[in-house]
Parts: sequence; structure tokens; C-alpha cells
Amino acid sequence: MNVIIFGPPGVGKGTQSKRLQEAYGLCHVSTGDILRREIAKKSKTGLEAEQHVTRGEMVPDELIIRLVKRRLANDVQCQRNGWLLDGFPRTARQANAMVLAGLTPHHILVLDADDATVSERVLRRARDASHSGRKVRADDNAQTVRTRLREYHSNRNAVLNEFDKCAASPDSNPRSTHLPARPRAGGCTKSRERFLSQPRFLRLSTVNGEPSVGNVTDSIRAALSQ
Repeated sequence: MNVIIFGPPGVGKGTQSKRLQEAYGLCHVSTGDILRREIAKKSKTGLEAEQHVTRGEMVPDELIIRLVKRRLANDVQCQRNGWLLDGFPRTARQANAMVLAGLTPHHILVLDADDATVSERVLRRARDASHSGRKVRADDNAQTVRTRLREYHSNRNAVLNEFDKCAASPDSNPRSTHLPARPRAGGCTKSRERFLSQPRFLRLSTVNGEPSVGNVTDSIRAALSQ
């Protein structure tokens, strides 16, 4: 099973990803974790990414796409057990790169919460880290959160549309949608054949990310079991 967990900063993607990794044995691929490791190593990639992360800007698509594709290609667990993408794709270009590479998600989980809730969660995370003597994440501050939320809202629909633009029309349930991976008549280009040839169903589920961690996990597991 291949899953994308998608949502605004602070909605709980990382927390829920760890729980799903434990429950299903999926290979958890967090672009945030990958970038933080590169930044800590002060690699060329890390130094380039750090300039964008500290300002709350999107890291360039080419850099993120390269890192994710490399991880999925080289990680045996990802190939054997399936993957869970956390923080990728964030733009339509990143989603399109997945389509063209034949990286087919079976399920997209969209965690929703209002901006005030996720902003407070991020700032509380920063306070807790500071009080406990842990390093505060460079992007855990009010200005960066505002920037990241603007970018999330401006990209959200384009990312989701990239996966279903060549799929048959979804059913009438907007909260849990089957997207059969087959082209509309005269619709798709040959460049998407690898993606579309998969005999799989892409399912999109929206989950309320505001309740307790346990309740959100239960909702996610119910969505994945359908």
C-alpha cells in the first residue's frame, strides 16, 4: 500500500505517519526529516535548502523531487512494504513528477484543521522544545507559519487535481472518493501511461485533524480500511 498524507503545517502529519508506519509497516518518507538531516550535515543540498526553510519558503521542486525519488529507489523497505509520503508532494509540479515516474499512491489522506489551530500547535511545539532544552525547529515561528499556510492554501487544490486530471470522474461523495486510474476519452498523454496502467484505485479521504491524536488515528485507519 502506498499512501500520501497531506495537510497544512502543524496538522499532525508527522505524528500520524509514525503511527501508520507502526501499524502497517510502511516506509515513512518525510521530506522535512530528509531536509533537516541534510541541513545538519551541512551538505551542499542542506545549505541550499536551509536558506528557504528558515524563511518559510518552498524548497525548490527540483531538489525535493530528486531527494524523494532517490529515497524511494534505494530503500528496500519502501519497495517491499509500500511507502508513506509525508510532506510530499506540496506543489502541482511535484505531484506531476510522481505521475510521470509511475509512483502511484493507493490512498491520499488529507488532514484538515483551521489555520488558528495549526498555528497554535506549531508555536506550542516551539515553546515545549525551548523549555525542555531541545533545539527549536527553524521554521517553528509565527512568521514562517503564516508563510507556509499561504503556500499550502495556494497549492492544495492544484496538487490534488494533478492526480485525478487523467482519472475517471469521481463518485458523488466529496469526503471519500474513488478515482479509478484510467484515462478519460482523448484526455491523457502517453507520458502518463505508466501511472495509468496500474490496476489500482486511487482513493481520496479527508480527515478532521483537530480532535485528539488517538481519534484522528482511528479516523485514518477507518478510511484506509474502506
